[in-house]
Amino acid sequence: DRKKCEAAVKVIKEKKQEWEELEKTKETLLKDCDHFGMDIPDFEIATELKNDMAAYESMWGLYDNFNNGLQDLAKEDWISFRTKTYMFEEFLGGWYEKLKAEETTTMTVRIQKDIDKYKNVLPVLKWVRGEPLSQDHWLELFRLLKMPRGTTLEKLNFGHVLNVSDEIIRNADALKELNQRAQGEVTIREAIRELDL
Repeated sequence: DRKKCEAAVKVIKEKKQEWEELEKTKETLLKDCDHFGMDIPDFEIATELKNDMAAYESMWGLYDNFNNGLQDLAKEDWISFRTKTYMFEEFLGGWYEKLKAEETTTMTVRIQKDIDKYKNVLPVLKWVRGEPLSQDHWLELFRLLKMPRGTTLEKLNFGHVLNVSDEIIRNADALKELNQRAQGEVTIREAIRELDL
């Protein structure tokens, strides 16, 4: 779905360049008609197309800005970003406020849907932080979230976590139980270590 939107943004940018070329040609034609004393042709449809192009560019530009901001956060490695999820929350809050000021379009509805989805995952992200998790626990977490084989904590970034946000929400109870179990094991290991001393 996001890939289709990114492809649409690319097409809009390409069409804008093509339109700018056509605008230059139109201006040249108008100058030539004026120069040779010919009647100026009616370019009413060109004006309509220009307005349509501007509307689409504005609508898809909004998505492009949202997606670029999201991708900047997605590049962050999870080990360091997991304690900075407030940045993601601020990003979503900023966009929520921005959308309230925008006219409602299919794109603002689409972005709002993404924001709502990510806001739903925010409270559950604490169970994906994994501070008490051992290597085996991480493997279990990756399996629970249906992450691709070979996923490791060292290579995990926030984008990987965002991509499985539906699974995180669906498996919230299992993730909570996994964290509690891991924390219990850490407590037991520390108690045994103290007894050995």
